[in-house]
Amino acid sequence: MRPLQKRGIKMTIAFVCTGNSCRSPLAQALFEKLLRDSGREGVRCFSCGTDACPGGCASENAVAAGQELGVDLTAHRSQQLCRDLLEDTDLIVTMSAWQAGLVSSQWTSALRTGKQVRVLGGGIADPYGGDLESYRNCAREMQTALEDLLRELP
Repeated sequence: MRPLQKRGIKMTIAFVCTGNSCRSPLAQALFEKLLRDSGREGVRCFSCGTDACPGGCASENAVAAGQELGVDLTAHRSQQLCRDLLEDTDLIVTMSAWQAGLVSSQWTSALRTGKQVRVLGGGIADPYGGDLESYRNCAREMQTALEDLLRELP
């Protein structure tokens, strides 16, 4: 039995983007809110990036867009995708097909049997460097895809 299962965690989901400053932390926070709002327990979430600068903050516009949807990204600190993060992960949700391919090819040995890699909503465009409205659009698109993901979980 995995150590997390002993603590009531039945499933671990990793949200992956490139820099871990916009999409994946926003997806994590929004999904955790959906879990709370639905009363769903036993799901642990985290986010990371394929090319993250460890310890970085969420982007200002991601924080603002998140606040508008009732989530707080101010404490977020970015982390780099690595083997250790993936070992106890059941589902890896990427923001693009490129990231899904990277995870599947570079971390094959870390992926347990039955572990899934999927692209959120068929792909979520990167708002990095865009204005607040770009981030709002991204968050709304993400919200819909995350609601679908929640319905699909076992």
